[in-house]
Amino acid sequence: MAFESGLLVSLPALELPNIALTASLFGRGALFEARLSDPLRAAIATLDEAQAAKAPLLFIARPEMFTDGATLDWLVARCRGIVDHLNISDGSTVKLLAGFRNHVFFCSLGRREDHDA
Repeated sequence: MAFESGLLVSLPALELPNIALTASLFGRGALFEARLSDPLRAAIATLDEAQAAKAPLLFIARPEMFTDGATLDWLVARCRGIVDHLNISDGSTVKLLAGFRNHVFFCSLGRREDHDA
């Protein structure tokens, strides 16, 4: 399923230290050199294949920081019309963003710890 207006994607918090981040919002390029787990890399590859070619794919670090008020307004202004948020989850948490259509994709459920979570 392609998201015509684009897709805002949040990643499992345990994966974030493996990514050299300089901002809360980042593009696919920031993930090229990152040491991501195989399940997360496969999930992102699935998104690349499914996403409409011209629709933006934007990633967000720590979506829980953008709950309301000025922080949420800042995020919405920079999302360029994206209305869908996909939380790729390892099962430990599911993160939602107010004002967005939220979706969740569970990856890593083959690992006992993630399945239990």
